[in-house]
Amino acid sequence: MAHPVRFPTTFWTTLRDRPDQARAKLFTRYRTAIYHYLLNQGFQESDAEDVAQEVFLQVCQAPFLDRVDRAKGKFRTLLLAVTRNLLLKARERGARRKALSIDSGGPEGASLEVPGQTEPDVRFDEIWVQNLVRLALQRLQEEASQGGPPHYQAIVLNKLQGLPYSEVARKLHADEDDVTNWIHHGKKKMRRYLEELVRDYCSSEEEWKEELELFGRHFT
Repeated sequence: MAHPVRFPTTFWTTLRDRPDQARAKLFTRYRTAIYHYLLNQGFQESDAEDVAQEVFLQVCQAPFLDRVDRAKGKFRTLLLAVTRNLLLKARERGARRKALSIDSGGPEGASLEVPGQTEPDVRFDEIWVQNLVRLALQRLQEEASQGGPPHYQAIVLNKLQGLPYSEVARKLHADEDDVTNWIHHGKKKMRRYLEELVRDYCSSEEEWKEELELFGRHFT
């Protein structure tokens, strides 16, 4: 699945050097994964949204970015560490106040600790994969909406809804051979899109290959 590729900078370096562009990209791509992870940890929607905002507020602060290289962690792992750190603080505040209230206007909410490596979290990894697969699917959907082949529709019907090729063909008013080709080429495109999405936050080919292993089961 992987092929040689250059990694001139880390995502964190880009965030520090070109903050406006990188911050928008950071939030757009990864906010959904953080938000759904917090929901999975028992937060209500509004509270999960507040903590997710706090996560990205912290990682975009200059003091944090100046020290983040010393953490020597993967981008995904470091985001998880920041999320867990703020999650625990939110629960501690909730326990003290007997009501969960997240307001990052004070010193406590604006903590600029740089968490170290965190233990693996299978559920976080699953949500991370789901989020990037969703982004790859969005690219297929955009192509289809612009008059391209219905790769998106075929993959959604077959892979996500579990319909056999014959039923997909019926719904798309096509031959099964066409459906086979659409799914085959759509999966190849999604692999490429996922490679690009993962490459954006990796700092080495070794890390990139390790991260891509998370996605293998989605394209069997």
